[in-house]
Amino acid sequence: MLKKVICIVLSTILLVGCTSNSENKNYDSEFLTSLSKGLDKRWKDNDKYPEESAKNYKLWVNDELDEVKDYGDKKFKNDKLKELAIRYINVLKEGKEIASNFGADSFEDQWSEHQNKRYELLVEINNISEIPVQDKDNLGEILAGGKEVKRDSEVRKDLENIINSANFKPDDSNSYLAGYSAVVENTTEYDIEALTVEVSLFDENDVLYNTTYINVNNWKKGTKAKLHFIDTDDKEGTYEFSLKYYEIK
Repeated sequence: MLKKVICIVLSTILLVGCTSNSENKNYDSEFLTSLSKGLDKRWKDNDKYPEESAKNYKLWVNDELDEVKDYGDKKFKNDKLKELAIRYINVLKEGKEIASNFGADSFEDQWSEHQNKRYELLVEINNISEIPVQDKDNLGEILAGGKEVKRDSEVRKDLENIINSANFKPDDSNSYLAGYSAVVENTTEYDIEALTVEVSLFDENDVLYNTTYINVNNWKKGTKAKLHFIDTDDKEGTYEFSLKYYEIK
């Protein structure tokens, strides 16, 4: 009887020990390995099935998603890596939905935006720990593209903040047309080769009555430029800005 009791106790201890080890396991390394496998498989299938179709777009996304989809509930030592893993999984799920829209007029823009999100996240993941793919060339191209996307995204955000915080005042330099202008400094880290801002004009009842534009060229970093737009109707109301185009040097 004593022998049996000891066996049961030992078995229980071992079982608890195994459960405890499993619960405390971190999956940082496993995620990076699975991510790499998915990327390599995606690139191979992209070469093997290059034709654009909803079926192939879904195949390419699933190559990655099948490898990483279960890591959202796993424990990570690096909290930032876990956050990026979850975001990447969600972006892949979105990509699968977008793939179903292949052939629609909006598909190209949606897919391009999806890819940009992927590239940015892969850059952030790789900054934490190098992604151990076999195809280093393909990864290198993606990381280069991701850095460019990240840079453009940051510049866009900075420009939007600059424009939206500008203090536009009536400009009577043209006696025939009502205009508004503001002197603004380029506080970004880049020279702005060209900039176009759409200005939507609303009357007192918040009804859009006109659209005009602000254009600036050769706006060097650290310098000031006069931003100006014209209101041909000269009504009382409000205006809203939308950054339509910019080119940095």
